[in-house]
Amino acid sequence: MTTILALVIIDKVGRKKLVYYGVSGMVVSLILIGLYFLFGETLNVSSLFLLVFFLFYVFCCAVSICAVVFVLLSEMYPTKVRGLAMSIAGFALWIGTYLIGQLTPWMLQNLTPAGTLFDVYLCGSYPGAGWVDDTFYTRPFYADGNAPYYLVEGAWTPENRNAKYPRLSTEARLNGGKYSDWWVKNGTYIRLKNAQIGYTLPTELTRKVGIEKVRAYVSGSNLFTLTGVKYFDPEMPNVNQGYYPQQRVYEFGLNITF
Repeated sequence: MTTILALVIIDKVGRKKLVYYGVSGMVVSLILIGLYFLFGETLNVSSLFLLVFFLFYVFCCAVSICAVVFVLLSEMYPTKVRGLAMSIAGFALWIGTYLIGQLTPWMLQNLTPAGTLFDVYLCGSYPGAGWVDDTFYTRPFYADGNAPYYLVEGAWTPENRNAKYPRLSTEARLNGGKYSDWWVKNGTYIRLKNAQIGYTLPTELTRKVGIEKVRAYVSGSNLFTLTGVKYFDPEMPNVNQGYYPQQRVYEFGLNITF
């Protein structure tokens, strides 16, 4: 609906102003998202604000860039973008309704503009929840667990009485390793799990050399994560038992159909 509304008012407002206002709103929302991850846990801000900031970003994009791009495409390829306006508007509306109804995980699939040779696939996660990790954090304070440097440097000692963490010990049942709400952290995060951009050559060209279809693509996994969690992966399970962080992966491919 936002993109359709923008298409109605685009002539009255002007393309440049519409893009300027929309991009400005997107920048503001990104700044607010960044501030949330920096200070949200300290100020005990609800994760609902993060969802509001993200939906505001989608709204600004839909009423500006999406609408202007549709107009430009329709002018350059008047017979190639049939139905694209509804696809863009439906996509923007779908994001909002799906995120409101789902906590984990959300997925955007097959964002393929009708009649074009490009295809885009996105997959992400937004859990929006707090968690307790009783292995990674508390294990160094429970018997013979390994301790990262920041826990060692920040642990209580007679010389460091204002430490952030309890004292290290080899005692199996020391209080520092007990269940406690002190270990509860804000595990909210937004992660782009998978993204793929592909281009399919026109069949008029490929069939001349006896090939039915040629598609090139670039894809990536775990491309970026916005979170206030430090030192480890916010997506790991509560009892992680030495969870290995997810790696960023890039792939390039070529599909040929004869």
